[in-house]
Amino acid sequence: MICGIGAEFDNAVTSLLEGMLGILNDPTKVAGYLSLDGSESMFHGLWDGSIFTTTSDILDVTYKLCQSIGIMLVVLFFLLDLLDKTAQGDMTLEKMIPSFIKFGIGAFFVLQTRDFYLNFIKFGDAFLSETASIAEGNANMVQFGDILDGQTTAGKLLTAILCIFPWLVGQVCTLLIYFTAISRGIEIALRFSFIPMAVADVYGQGTNSTGFRYLKKFMALCLQGGAILILLSLTNAVFVTAFNEVSDLSEFSEVFSIIGFAITTILPIECAMTGLVLRSQQIINDVLGV
Repeated sequence: MICGIGAEFDNAVTSLLEGMLGILNDPTKVAGYLSLDGSESMFHGLWDGSIFTTTSDILDVTYKLCQSIGIMLVVLFFLLDLLDKTAQGDMTLEKMIPSFIKFGIGAFFVLQTRDFYLNFIKFGDAFLSETASIAEGNANMVQFGDILDGQTTAGKLLTAILCIFPWLVGQVCTLLIYFTAISRGIEIALRFSFIPMAVADVYGQGTNSTGFRYLKKFMALCLQGGAILILLSLTNAVFVTAFNEVSDLSEFSEVFSIIGFAITTILPIECAMTGLVLRSQQIINDVLGV
């Protein structure tokens, strides 16, 4: 019985040590929260109502309402353009052709079916899927079980006490990353439902319009999932490299060696990883020029 309690205690301390790493030890854990429509995605079925029926209905109603408002805005912009040309005495065929072309482009963006904009989401998911496949193949797990072999029970208890703070930091960083992943999915759903109204001003300003920037922002959100997974994989590789610099795990046999490694290596890498994940949207925005 005592041996059983000792083994349970060792497992608990090992779990505490591994908990310091949070998502850093296995970046692919978050892939299901980043995917927008894959079978493993928590958002699977959001777009076709197969799972989140009520939510999907809300998105449909909002999308159709915004579509009606969007086409009315395009018509309004078109009529105002014609009125302006009439007032200036420029109502000629040569001047009218650009107005009709712009009207057609504006109507195209507003009246396009959902599938046109869902392709943005599918493209983002394809990018994430490819990134996840590579990350899964290159992921390196760090095991702390052997570190405790040379320690006394008192040393293991002291290790557990000293590692509580790094463990808390690891859990907070992990929660922030999951929060970023989930909030991204919700924001994409919200932006998707308002697309038809947002792109209406493409008629007036073309690629310089707020509507076009809205589309680029939407695309950036779709690509953010893959960018986050790349960041997590890179920081995992950095950490494993730092861990492998310790040629012998017996160097961690001393309690203060473990806590020293946690404070000087694990926490800085983990905090840097979380900061980059929180800034990942701005990074993709810069790539697309939003």
